[in-house]
Amino acid sequence: MSLGELKVFKLEGDSKVEKTLTMKWVQKEELDNLYDFMVRNYNMLENKETFLLQPKEEMFEPFQRAGKILGLYDEENNIVAQRYLVLLDKYNPELMDDIKLSSSERKDIIYLKSILVDRAYTGNKLQYRTLEIVKDILAKRGYYKYMSTISPFNTFSLNNALKGGLQIRGLVKKYPNEENVDGVWRYINYLDIRSSNKMANENIEVDRLDIDTQIELMSKGYIGKQLTEDRERIVYDRLPTEKKIVC
Repeated sequence: MSLGELKVFKLEGDSKVEKTLTMKWVQKEELDNLYDFMVRNYNMLENKETFLLQPKEEMFEPFQRAGKILGLYDEENNIVAQRYLVLLDKYNPELMDDIKLSSSERKDIIYLKSILVDRAYTGNKLQYRTLEIVKDILAKRGYYKYMSTISPFNTFSLNNALKGGLQIRGLVKKYPNEENVDGVWRYINYLDIRSSNKMANENIEVDRLDIDTQIELMSKGYIGKQLTEDRERIVYDRLPTEKKIVC
């Protein structure tokens, strides 16, 4: 069943051609095609640390348990973008420990597992637009809280997440594998769309690759809230109730 349509531009050679994409929840029988789409786009990534490509069975195990995947389909019904959602406590609950969420905050969190967009459709703000669509759909079902993990090198996804209201609450190594036995650095991001907390407006800018300084700031209650215009620095702030750094 269609969830609606999005007007976009597709890059065809040197031209941008207007297209209409249809939004639908991906069905189980489409997972093979979806995985082919993931592999194809993963192979085109310049920095493969920015996307966690798992074996097919492992990739879709969360989907089988407690997941939904929003697919964007072109006019020939080919998947050209996907946003993967999972109930966090059914998939990756240790993320809540990583940022020390209180017990009252831990219920009904949606984990934004992944987002991929076909290169021909980049430039349409589909990461941001699909996040806003998902938030609207799930709010009607009583879901208001979100978490995600994003590489410090993936400034495009990070910028879209921060613009969508997520805030950086942690920076830890996750997802160890043969090539990275200790894991790879990931921002841990959190959003409760019902929160009315205001920030203190201190606005401390830190190079996004300065891991130690960011970890120190967050240990003192600071939260990453936006990227600078050049996308090289994270702007950190705190809630007014938090203590300031004493130098």
